[in-house]
Amino acid sequence: MKSVQYLLFTLFFSCCIVAAKSTLPIESSPLKNVLEAEFMLQKGDTVAAFNRYYQLLQTTDNSSIAKRTMEIALLSHQLNKADQVQLYWFNRHPSQKDTLAIPSWHKALLKGEYSYVFSHLTEVLQKSQSITEREYIFGSLLEILTKDRTLSRYAAQVHAATSCYSENFFANFADILYSALAQKTTWVEEGLTHLHQHNPQLNDKTLLAIHLLNQVSSNYVNYFFRHLPAQDYHKDWLPIYIAQFMEKKDYDGALSVLNRAIEKKPSVSLYLDAANIFARKGALYQQQQYLEKAYDLASTISTKEAIALNASRSAVAHQEWKYALNWANRVKSRSMAFDKLMILGNQAFANQQISTLDGIIAKVEKLPQLNGVLFTIDAYIALQVDRIFSLLKKDQPQQALLVTEQLEHALRKNINFIELKRMQIIIFVIKGTIYQQLGDYPKAINYFQKAYAFNTAAEIADGLGQLYLFNHQAKLALSYFTKAFRKKPSTKIASHLIEALWLSNYQDDALQLINQYLQKDPNNPLIWQTIKRLNIKMDK
Repeated sequence: MKSVQYLLFTLFFSCCIVAAKSTLPIESSPLKNVLEAEFMLQKGDTVAAFNRYYQLLQTTDNSSIAKRTMEIALLSHQLNKADQVQLYWFNRHPSQKDTLAIPSWHKALLKGEYSYVFSHLTEVLQKSQSITEREYIFGSLLEILTKDRTLSRYAAQVHAATSCYSENFFANFADILYSALAQKTTWVEEGLTHLHQHNPQLNDKTLLAIHLLNQVSSNYVNYFFRHLPAQDYHKDWLPIYIAQFMEKKDYDGALSVLNRAIEKKPSVSLYLDAANIFARKGALYQQQQYLEKAYDLASTISTKEAIALNASRSAVAHQEWKYALNWANRVKSRSMAFDKLMILGNQAFANQQISTLDGIIAKVEKLPQLNGVLFTIDAYIALQVDRIFSLLKKDQPQQALLVTEQLEHALRKNINFIELKRMQIIIFVIKGTIYQQLGDYPKAINYFQKAYAFNTAAEIADGLGQLYLFNHQAKLALSYFTKAFRKKPSTKIASHLIEALWLSNYQDDALQLINQYLQKDPNNPLIWQTIKRLNIKMDK
């Protein structure tokens, strides 16, 4: 509940100061003492302020002075001083105990005397003279409840005391939360109805109320909405109702509520909410239908383009390139040129339309910059890398090398030196892989060595080790496999390390590593493939 306490503290800060301004009907003679005491209070010297007021009380015997003196004692948590003032006043004026009703209640609150707090709640609310004072009282009730939920046993007293203040948010809030914790469903329903009536606009305070109520039980909020006809609740409350279904992943329930609201009064936001839910369901066709409805209903070009842009972004995330391009084409901004070409490029690659893709890439590289709204240069790099490795799979290393040179040229042209160093690693690894496929191991090793100089990642070290193995340099391979294994002791790297150990005449170490992995998984396929490839005889 600590986060809840913080929220409440923030919410009620403005009304949690006891030192409310009091009207002091006193003669001009003590005025100097009052001003001096208040000045002391402003400086933070509550002890001196209290002493000055207490002296003044003894000379004036004024009820306002008595109240203010006790307030200052409570403000500084000097409960013994507050007791002193209370005792002094009650002895002098036994018939005027009401004068200190509110500070006495506050003192009981600070001392944890909750029986007194709740039994005098109605009385102290009636004697409060301002909205600020009452809101402090309601806020205090909420604050102590967050610290001790068992105080909900006083729900009946809270309900009775706050019933006359249902238009006051804090009173209403306190009634709802105490009633909810006490499982008084009818009272909670009444409180929510009042909250909705008096706070139709979904402001921060209302959201906090619903949030805290949901922490107790979401059933109350669901019940409230189920029994309140859709046409009766304010549109700003709709997201709260929808959230109840979304938290449970009840998408059909959320859509049912949304569709009723749409039938009542369609809006762009409602259509977009429905589209989002269909996306969550994976129903992309229905999502597109609702996006179209939102787009058609939008009244301004800027709103239409915002919808189109976000719809395109959603389609890209699902790799629905047809939808993505359809929406992207509706955004006329020049900043989208790169995005549109990247969508076309990904679509062409997905359909293996390679000649089309090459033409698109050529257009991309003529743009003034390789950045857009949806995509960055990273997307261009990823597309080119996909293209390169697809060529390698088709055993076209020379063509892959040409595309790599094309990529490198584009990077040098479009990114700064620092970024180029990072990207250069990718180029080195790709070229190393290409030359490996060409069987030119010295060149491949050279490029992987350059990559390793920039980044000693386990994957690069492992790749370099494999190249040394292919080049019949087992001991050099062993060095890099060892480095890779220390960083990432995966089964794949372990199998490479076993091979290098065996070929470097460290058979005992290789067997030890084999047994280590087989103890964990006797049927480990990678380890057994290595054993068979090396023709290692294992003891049964």
